This record gives sequence, C-alpha cells and structure tokens, in this order.
Amino acid sequence: MLRLVFFFFFCLFLLGSSFGQKFNYSGNIQSTSGFGASLPCELNANCNVYAPFRTTNSAIFKISGWATAYLINILSTDNSHLAITKNHAFPSGITVGDSTILTMVFNYQFPDSANQQQEPAGITLTTQVKLLVRDALSDRVLFQILEPAQGFPSKLLFQPLGWDLSNNLKINDTLFTFGHPMEDVKKGSIVRITSAGSQNISGDVILGAIEIGNSGNPLIDNAGRVRGDLRSGTLYGCGSNPEAQITFNTFSYNWTNFKTYLDPDSTGATKCNTPLFALPVELTSFAYRIIKGDVELLWETATELKNYGFDIEKKNAGEKEWSNTGFVPGHGSSSTVQHYSFKEPSVALTKCWYRLKQIDQDGLSIYSNPLEVTIESPGTFMLTQNYPNPFNPSTKIDYQLPVDARVKIELYSITGQRVSELVNADQSAGTYTIAVGPNTFKGNASGVYIYKMTAAGKENGNNFVCSKKLMLMK
Repeated sequence: MLRLVFFFFFCLFLLGSSFGQKFNYSGNIQSTSGFGASLPCELNANCNVYAPFRTTNSAIFKISGWATAYLINILSTDNSHLAITKNHAFPSGITVGDSTILTMVFNYQFPDSANQQQEPAGITLTTQVKLLVRDALSDRVLFQILEPAQGFPSKLLFQPLGWDLSNNLKINDTLFTFGHPMEDVKKGSIVRITSAGSQNISGDVILGAIEIGNSGNPLIDNAGRVRGDLRSGTLYGCGSNPEAQITFNTFSYNWTNFKTYLDPDSTGATKCNTPLFALPVELTSFAYRIIKGDVELLWETATELKNYGFDIEKKNAGEKEWSNTGFVPGHGSSSTVQHYSFKEPSVALTKCWYRLKQIDQDGLSIYSNPLEVTIESPGTFMLTQNYPNPFNPSTKIDYQLPVDARVKIELYSITGQRVSELVNADQSAGTYTIAVGPNTFKGNASGVYIYKMTAAGKENGNNFVCSKKLMLMK
C-alpha cells in the first residue's frame, strides 16, 4: 500500500515537472468524463465574470455530441448560414460539395453560474449541412447549415461571430474561449495572451476550464470577433488562476481556403453582429434622414414577439464605446408591419453610428447592424439612403441642394442599364423628397438597383455626383 501511495505522488510530481504548471484553486485536479460533478468550481459561460463576452454564448454550439462549432457571419453571395468546426470533428467520408445530416445543439449552458450536475437539453436542430471547405492544415472545416423544411426553431436567438485577421494582439490582452463540451456543461475560460504570431496564439487560462485535446473552441475578443480557435491545451483545470496553457490557430491561418465564402469582395473587414435564424423581432429596414440639422432614425419590423422596445445607442467618430441616447417602446406581439422613428435634435456636424438594441419582454436583447450617419453642413449637397430599404411596393429618397442647381436623378439596374429617370429639372436650393413606386421599375424583377444623383450648381460651378443602392422585394 505504501508503494502505491509513493507511486501516486511520484506521478503527480512528474506531471507537474513536465508541464511546469500549478493550479491555484480549491479542489482537486481532475480529468472530466461527465457533468459538473468533476469540477469543484462555478464556470458556466453565463457567470457574471464573462459578461463582456455574453452575447457570443449562443453563437457556439456542439455537434456529434461533443465537438464545438461556431456560427460565422453571413457574407457569402447566396446568404448561406455558415459554421466552422475542426476537421477531425466533422463526419468523415464527406467531400467538399457533399451534404450530410448533422445534429446540432444550441443554448446548452445554464442561465446562471451554478455548476449543475446535468446538462440542459438546449435546442436541438437536425438538418442537412453542406461541406464547403475541408482544410487539413488548419484542421478546420466550413459548412453551410441548410434550412430544414419546417424552418429554424423560433427560439434560436443569437448573433454569429465576426473575425479579425490582424495579429495586433498585445501581451496580457484577455480574450474568451469555451471549455470543451465533452458531455459537460458549457464552460467559459478567460485567456491571457502570452504570444501571438501569424499562425499561433498562445496564452494562459487565468479563469475557467480547459482540457487536453483540440475541439475547435473559438478565441473571442469582446467585440465578438474570432481571433483563432483551439489547437491544443496542456492540462485540464478549473477555477481562479489555474495557469493552464493553451494554443490557438489564428483565424487567418490558411485564410485563402476560406475567403471565397467569408470575404468574397476581398474587403478584409472584420465582420460582426449579423442576425441569423428566426428572431423574436424581424427588422426589415433601418435608415436615417437629416432634417434641418436633426437626425431622424427610421426603422420597421415585419413581425414581433414579446417586443419590449428599442434602446437607441450612438457612437461618434473616434469613440470606442456606445452610449444610450433614447428608448422607443415596442408593440409587444404583432404580425403586421410596424413603423418606428426616433429624432435626435441639433446633432453636431460629424460622422457617427447608431444601432438598435432590441429588448425582449423576457430580458433577452439583440443588436442591429450599425447605421453610419454623416451629418453634412447645410451648405453642401446631400443624397440620403432611401427609406424603407428593402421595400415593397414603394420607398422615398431625400436630397438637399445648397444652391440653385440643375438636378438629374436616374435609376439603374445592377448591370448598369438605365431603368428610369426620377428627376430632371432646375430646382431651387432646399430639401426635397421623391417617391419611388412599383411603376418606376417598369416590370423589372426584384433585386438591387442603383440610383444616381447629378447636380450642377448655377453659381460658382458647384457640382455633385452621388450613387446609392436600393433593394426592391416583390
């Protein structure tokens, strides 16, 4: 018996020496093979310590009963619902372009920090998926979630993740990842960056859980962007300051295989906050107009379910944080189109962004895409984005003339063919609105069109040319 005890402690000594790690928390270091009983600390992804990253929780789901996958923004030209997981976790024998049946479990974390013994049921979706990219180098696959015949479950409420291809992480930056789901409650981890290169990001887990293996857990910053996904961990630990090390492949690693779908226009932008699946409130348009120095926001919804209302948030150029600038009550539950507006008076001449925070009666919330607003001087020409957009059957376009001018506004198809002439006249300085109805399109199909304004000032040679896109939906 004494030999066995000695051998046990000797093995622990070797383990600590091999990895050079220590675990500073109350409880025993254990591997996990079940639910929370094997973990002596509270690590659920909904704990308050993870509040800056909480909006990302429901973008993470599990497949094959154990592997992590994550939703990425809809940027492919056909509006595919895209997700990424590890190559080794995706069903074998499936080649690029083929489809297979996959069972996905969303929202399987507990709503509080309790370290529960049994995992929540979550929302299970079994449907066809199509394999788009299988990349052995980064051990990643990209797949498309094909909409089931009965539609997506209405209770799915989340925003997909964006990405950041830059390697501008600083030592001691903190980011967030999820613990391996391996039949366990979804756990969160705070990672402190120790090094970042073109292929790998390394860090210490200073709070949370991590285990040996590679399951594809994304490394997320507090703007909801993926900086990498799990390559390997060294130990399984949990609690406060476990000092476990972990390595991620950068999101840009072997990027060329994925950019066709994730960045088809080669913009290199970091994309975030694109809604996916059925939402309690279906936002169909979000636009603005400038009226005598006031900014008026205009939006509409097609359907609403338990909509408490909208916080209006604003961020000026050069600012990092959003601030609340107003609230508009919702219509509760509605199956008809609802129109909303919010006016902020006397806005300074600047560029700024607005977004809507839609709040559910159950306390859930989701953000709209940011709306960029440029407040021009009254002494300048201006052509606004049409509202509503997309639209059916009609929309409005506002424009402003600082001087008397010859004005022409024309409508073109996306291929450059002129469809209609909206304005062709001499006009006095001022603000104008034109209505665009179904007859304007002369039987053309639904889709994206371009409207172009050309104005030639009658004094001082002031000239103005501007084009914007609108979308007709029949």
